[in-house]
Amino acid sequence: MNTYKIKSWHDVNVDSYENGEGKHVHGYTLSSEIIAENVKDAIEKYFQELNYAFDFKHCFMDENGLHWDTLVDVDNSEVDFEGKEAKEWREGRKQLWNNHILLNIWQVNEIDLESELND
Repeated sequence: MNTYKIKSWHDVNVDSYENGEGKHVHGYTLSSEIIAENVKDAIEKYFQELNYAFDFKHCFMDENGLHWDTLVDVDNSEVDFEGKEAKEWREGRKQLWNNHILLNIWQVNEIDLESELND
């Protein structure tokens, strides 16, 4: 097993089914250490900790990291796109938000302090 440090930056914007993403309302960062077999497993576990149904099919990567978006309620809890809240949002009867997540990951390696400091 490997240890990974994961940090995510979250930008939350008003989202409208008709008009798309709107005004930025807030942002925050989170981080965690995850023990996993590999990077992919670590990312999946991280999103499980956040209670988000992450799927690699719906993300993209660029020079800044891995990007993924999810629809959330006022408490930043993920909204089931097939559920009642999303239906009301599509009908214009409920306000929901887009949580754009940028994620970076590092593998943590233990070092032998004695040998590192006595060279």
